[in-house]
Amino acid sequence: MKAVLVIILSLISITLANNPWGGAGVCVRFANQWSGEQLTSSWSKHDKDRRHVSTSSGVGENWVISKDERYPDHYKIKHKGNGEELFESVQNYKGNYIFTWIPKTLINDGGASWNIMWVREDIFKLKNKKLNHCLWNVDGKISAYPACDNKQYEWRIFKVAC
Repeated sequence: MKAVLVIILSLISITLANNPWGGAGVCVRFANQWSGEQLTSSWSKHDKDRRHVSTSSGVGENWVISKDERYPDHYKIKHKGNGEELFESVQNYKGNYIFTWIPKTLINDGGASWNIMWVREDIFKLKNKKLNHCLWNVDGKISAYPACDNKQYEWRIFKVAC
């Protein structure tokens, strides 16, 4: 009986290590540590392929984090409501634009892959695989910069029911 319990606990630990934010029926929200605002997807489209993201001082929106099978130690972040993946664009104006990708083809060049880096308990920085920039927030503007050096780059990730 003890051996079975040890095996089950080991499998749970491995699963959590692979994606501590995932699982059936589990969503997350992102709250920026500098502003306290939560990540949202906009109704406003940038063009036919991309939708703007921003933050809200109210309740944020649900996102799903899943392992990126293509890049070890990286994750995909998908908006629960519209199924669009968060990605960093090469388009730049005061930082690289962050959008969600309106699905029709997959982004497999690393632009939608994120390294979720631990800062302290429940606080993380999200670094893009392709461009090596971190997700940043000031006054509702979401961008990405290479600095990754203050609370504007820090996000509390907390689980919520989908």
